[in-house]
Amino acid sequence: WELALGETLEPRGLAHVGACPRCRRALDEARELAAALGAGEPVPSRSPERRARLVGEAAWLAGPAGLRLRAASVAALLELPVAETAAHLDRLADPSAWQRVLPGFSICPIGQLSTADRGFVRAEPGARFPEHLHPGAEVVLVLQGSCLDSRAGWLGPGDRVVHDAGTHHHFTVPHGAPLLFAYTARGLEFLEDPRAASVTAG
Repeated sequence: WELALGETLEPRGLAHVGACPRCRRALDEARELAAALGAGEPVPSRSPERRARLVGEAAWLAGPAGLRLRAASVAALLELPVAETAAHLDRLADPSAWQRVLPGFSICPIGQLSTADRGFVRAEPGARFPEHLHPGAEVVLVLQGSCLDSRAGWLGPGDRVVHDAGTHHHFTVPHGAPLLFAYTARGLEFLEDPRAASVTAG
């Protein structure tokens, strides 16, 4: 990403990119995506997995400013004013806002809406969230990163998914960028031992 955005690497890093087909291919994809995003053009067509991963990594590069671009969508999901939502998004950069709940997973709750919990979830690259059931509906809006959901497939920034009451699923975060999403949920019951949550090395 540094090279794609015009930055320079130390000579050893440049030599590796020049000699490694995988890194050259990744650099070409990053440059193509950076050019498309900079020109306001559609994201180049890729497999769902690669498109979600590339867009997810680009969203992480945008940082808090990129999150603020989604404030209206997040506000609609959480049923909050846009200004209050923007303040919550800014707070996500503060480590003290997060509570670790499972290996690789942290939440930033913002209180209940009627009978629904709402807030944000952050997952580390390589993390797997165990199979679980939703007694009530869950709605998720991906903000950064990507994941492979057993029901919805590959998801990336801007994807909004509804898991209806009675549905169950699990999801995995690929290596690369962490996953961040906003959610509202009416309950969760694990169908696997929560200790099945794990993080694999990249």
